[in-house]
Amino acid sequence: QRSVRSLSMTDEHNDDKGDGPTFGTFRVPRSFYYGAWEPVGDCDEPPALLLAFHGYGQSANSFLQPLKAARERNVLVVAPQAPNQFYWQQGSRAVGFTWMTRYQRENSLAENRAFLAELMRVLPEQYDSDPERVFALGFSQGVAMAFRFAESGVVKLRGLAAVCGDLPKDVEDELDSVEKFPVLVMHGKDDPVVKRAKSEEAAASLKAHGFVVETDFFEGGHELPDAKIVEILDWIAGMPAAKGA
Repeated sequence: QRSVRSLSMTDEHNDDKGDGPTFGTFRVPRSFYYGAWEPVGDCDEPPALLLAFHGYGQSANSFLQPLKAARERNVLVVAPQAPNQFYWQQGSRAVGFTWMTRYQRENSLAENRAFLAELMRVLPEQYDSDPERVFALGFSQGVAMAFRFAESGVVKLRGLAAVCGDLPKDVEDELDSVEKFPVLVMHGKDDPVVKRAKSEEAAASLKAHGFVVETDFFEGGHELPDAKIVEILDWIAGMPAAKGA
């Protein structure tokens, strides 16, 4: 009987290296997904918009659930769902989502940017929000996506919260040309998945490039606790539209 490993794609196949068949590409229409929490209650001001980028294996729905508190804070939360789906385990029906792997990395980066640009185009047709108060929140793998969204220049960010993730090299190389915005870096001190040092390095690099950075290294692991969500919402509430906007 053949082993599970023997039925899997090898690293060589994933890298498209070595002797083998040639590969071509073509494009077809496809659907992208997002979820949202709309604010509740009456408010004279349009809501802030928070783009929430989930981590590896999560979904827009699972990431949105603990962010429901934003509804009471006049914040519209929109969570794009990573476009690549997979089963967590063989035989399992639990579906997870990932933004990208190393396979065809540059294509994935370009497609994710196009997805987010189109999302920002259609959102005003569905929801009202303050264009001068757009924030991004990333958790784990979603941190890299949040920074890439900021670097793309699709919108001018009012602030970015990065939780338990890192600053990708492709964004770090472009920081001098990125319009500056406040950054809140949070990380569990005992995170076994993404080491705290990654956030420390990100904060140092951002500061060196002229960003205003706050850090919060909390007691915990690879997680976004409810108490930290409240702190992020407080942080958003403390930043009105930028002067001169």
